[in-house]
Amino acid sequence: MFKSFLWLIGAAFLTANAEEAEPQYHQGVNTLSRHELLAQFVEIRHQPCLFKTSLCPDRCGHACDVAVLKTVGYFAWEKFSKYGEDPQGTFYYKVSPAKTNEATDEKIQNQLKGLQPGQWVKLEWEHQYLVNDHGSYPARPITHLTLLTPEEAKALQTKVDPKISFLTR
Repeated sequence: MFKSFLWLIGAAFLTANAEEAEPQYHQGVNTLSRHELLAQFVEIRHQPCLFKTSLCPDRCGHACDVAVLKTVGYFAWEKFSKYGEDPQGTFYYKVSPAKTNEATDEKIQNQLKGLQPGQWVKLEWEHQYLVNDHGSYPARPITHLTLLTPEEAKALQTKVDPKISFLTR
């Protein structure tokens, strides 16, 4: 009886000190967080290959052009998993080469390529975790992009949620 009592205390101690369980992801698309924000386009910047894999530099696809958007404020943000991204002060999105892992519509890709510095946009994107037979990896597709005039952007700034703080980087 004393042994079973000790076992029970040990099990309770281990349960109390156990870390939060790892989330279980299913095959397909798992949405970790959803972001809706007002942003201003900064530039399209070339990001060189960092030579971190055996496929670098000519077969890795790391070198690309990236659209840089500065967050002005968030309208909505939902986090569905402990690994979902927090609100971002700057959003980077790969616009070339055309083949990306992101499931962003080609129309949105073309809109991003055509933006001028200082142009305002309302942006919706998701942080996803994709699981398939070849492995698992993150993706951050843009689900909606609306081009705004400065007047429309100014009007939308009043609708930004001040409770959602974001990091500037």
